[in-house]
Amino acid sequence: MAQNFTRKSFLAMSGLGKVIKERPDYIRTYPLLILCGRKDLKITLNAAKKWHDSDPTSDYFVIISAGHCANMDKPEEFNMILESFIEGK
Repeated sequence: MAQNFTRKSFLAMSGLGKVIKERPDYIRTYPLLILCGRKDLKITLNAAKKWHDSDPTSDYFVIISAGHCANMDKPEEFNMILESFIEGK
């Protein structure tokens, strides 16, 4: 999949670090689901775990047999987790 990204795409992704940063004065008022595939890049898995650890009220799932595009790799499992999350909130 990475072959489909242009250099410009990767430049846009560099700003994503601002999304997962500590904001001590911010109080999240919505439920948060952090969901990734076990076969994703280690850096992505580490970031997801760090994000969850910094926000213990978040729900965190790793789909064992999925990669970066967990929704396409394992759609049934992805949808089951997502539906359960939505119904529980």
